[in-house]
Amino acid sequence: MKNVLKIAVLVLSMAFVGCSSDDDEASIVGKWNFSKEGLAAQGQEVLSDYTHATGCTKDNVEFKADGTITDTFYDDACAATVTNGTYTKSGNTVVVTMDGEATTYEVKQLSGSSLKVYNTETFEGQTFTNVTVFTKN
Repeated sequence: MKNVLKIAVLVLSMAFVGCSSDDDEASIVGKWNFSKEGLAAQGQEVLSDYTHATGCTKDNVEFKADGTITDTFYDDACAATVTNGTYTKSGNTVVVTMDGEATTYEVKQLSGSSLKVYNTETFEGQTFTNVTVFTKN
């Protein structure tokens, strides 16, 4: 009987110590390379590989812990265009402000190695949902 009680206490203590909600929550903070891009409609995504300039560092976005963000894109000569801004994250919503313009993204997937965001916009009366997939650098 004592052994059963010891095993039960051991199992319960492992259940409480081994799992915390923080272990499962990935952070958006870090440098993310553009990986795929496309559109989503009626629950379907059409994605293609993101095209980086050949021989250059990959285009990326970096979310910093202080709430700032940096977008870096490379042209065919590997010259970087860098845009800085700020971001806020609340639940599955990220609002990025660059050059005074705020854009809202819905986080569809976030893990330690992958980030997928949706951004809905209207152009000439048509509404589009852009999909961007990033891999952690």
